[in-house]
Amino acid sequence: MDIWNFNDYRFVIFFAISLALLVLAGIVIATFIISRKQEYTFEKNIKKEANTIVVYVVDFKNSSVLFFNRSAIHVKNKITLSQFYLRFNSTDVEKLKEWLYAICVENRTVDDFIEVDMVTSKSKNNYYSLLKKLKYDQSTGYLHLESHLMKYTSPTNVGPHKTKGVESGHVTQETMKEMVEKQKSLSGYTFCIRFFYIRNQIVSDDKIDKVIAASLKNVIYRFCVKTKTPRQIVDETNSEIIPFDLTLNDKEKALKLVANISHELRKKISIAGYNDTVGFAIGVVDNAQYYQDYSTMIRTSQQACIYAQQHELASYFYTRSNKLILSETGKYSQEITRLLKPGVLKYSFRAIVDASSGNTIGFFNYVNEPISPFKNFMEMSKYSAKVHR
Repeated sequence: MDIWNFNDYRFVIFFAISLALLVLAGIVIATFIISRKQEYTFEKNIKKEANTIVVYVVDFKNSSVLFFNRSAIHVKNKITLSQFYLRFNSTDVEKLKEWLYAICVENRTVDDFIEVDMVTSKSKNNYYSLLKKLKYDQSTGYLHLESHLMKYTSPTNVGPHKTKGVESGHVTQETMKEMVEKQKSLSGYTFCIRFFYIRNQIVSDDKIDKVIAASLKNVIYRFCVKTKTPRQIVDETNSEIIPFDLTLNDKEKALKLVANISHELRKKISIAGYNDTVGFAIGVVDNAQYYQDYSTMIRTSQQACIYAQQHELASYFYTRSNKLILSETGKYSQEITRLLKPGVLKYSFRAIVDASSGNTIGFFNYVNEPISPFKNFMEMSKYSAKVHR
């Protein structure tokens, strides 16, 4: 008797059901494997991220330092104060000592962060790092520090890296301007990337935390340091970074690069737990539109980035046809400049009186300018703080 009798409808039904169950089981197994792989990758990324953060407890009285990785708190190591200083680039040691002296001896108010390059014990490679003061206990003499190592960010004590004979990674404004002006081709793209707080912030000096900004910038440096294609970065403000690719001549490739950077930034934001705190926007400009005009490339990419941020876009690709749309950012900036001229803003005050005693306990002040695109002074302040870093 032939068991594979497709002329028997009962066998055909049984075969179809079995095949469907087999395919379904295969899909379930494949989904499980992919899910587990994604979880493993996510956990690996978190562990890798945690390994870049080291906590130091400096005991100046006994000239010793206790340190451990955030990912392995139970594994503690102890070194001498002299060995602690050897972990940093010799050029930065004196600066580090002065910073520590100001905190612990002079008791001065100093920046909570200091930029120093760390040196690996085996390869002697330099890595950019941020050293953050957590707390200092005067009674015990213990100083708690947190070191954030940035693997890809260009170290401050190492000269520019070269890719195919061309400077890449972090470069100065002057160097980048010279490179653009020397370029004779019509290729290249400029990318402006800004970081900002998602939650409404009122104070005008509200700037992205230095550690958050540095860790996000480190993601972008990956695309510009030790890559096959020479790319440059101008990084001179805390919440903004401007990468260049002077060899790129394809819009689709430029958009793909933007998509890759956006993906990595979102992944970093997710792993670090910044989802509800920090956002980013990217403005892109085709350099061919401004042949050898470095200043206009920078300004236009910044405007495109501002436009993306204002309209809650991840990125905005500027072309000359979009000039009218983009010009609104310039109009708002001009309006802020006009409003800040003497005599334009009107100030009014109203007393706040305690109803029970009749005493004046304060004043309510209001700033107004009748003809303005902003609803009120607070809205203008928020816009200015967000755009004019």
